[in-house]
Amino acid sequence: MTFYLKYAAFALLGLGKVPGQAQSLPVAQDLLPWEQKSEAEKRRASLLWLRKMALQEEITRVTEDLLRQSATYGEVLDLLRISRFDARLLRTIPSLVPLKHSSVKDFRVSSRFGYRKHPVKDAVLFHGGIDLPAPNGTPVYAVADAVVSQSVSLHASLGNFVQLDHRNGFSTVYGHLLRFIVSPGQPVQQGQVVGYVGQTGLSTGNHLHYIVVKNGQALDPLPFCFLMYEKFRAEAGTPYSRRSK
Repeated sequence: MTFYLKYAAFALLGLGKVPGQAQSLPVAQDLLPWEQKSEAEKRRASLLWLRKMALQEEITRVTEDLLRQSATYGEVLDLLRISRFDARLLRTIPSLVPLKHSSVKDFRVSSRFGYRKHPVKDAVLFHGGIDLPAPNGTPVYAVADAVVSQSVSLHASLGNFVQLDHRNGFSTVYGHLLRFIVSPGQPVQQGQVVGYVGQTGLSTGNHLHYIVVKNGQALDPLPFCFLMYEKFRAEAGTPYSRRSK
């Protein structure tokens, strides 16, 4: 995958080196108005512009192909960096905290991803998501554009939960809900409310059990919660970070 990442990066960087005629119409480097240019100049500028559009489409295709194949948070972040955190691409990737907070400092995880002692079963079991404590009835938000694949009531473990299927192999699950307000087959947008925090299923307190799955494999959701912040960091020119916040 590293070879294709380098290829995509080279192609994207190359866009900035395309002659001025390919950047826009009329030709930026020529002071003559477009209407006063010769037919030959117009054809040359138009062909360069079409080449730029074709290159952009190819880069988008390659980037999305690589995103579908990506298996780790680091690979996803690399692709976003190469695409300069393309807003359209970012809307398809889990990139938000599913609960709103007044500030990043208010963000708290009561149980992290990985093996832990289960608070109800009294055994060491794998915890395939993160637990985000919040008051009963707190709105829960879709972390990316998606289609609802499941909305289940009274599951033995997850209680009331919703599963969203996103593009490029991503899906997310929101468990222990007080209630949900979406149904299977329904399209939802990034930031849309899908349910409310509760304590249903195997739970010892009000919290959201949040899961991120990529191509059938559970990933740590914590760094994905801050992908949007990585975009802001990139725009501000601050160093990138792969670390969980």
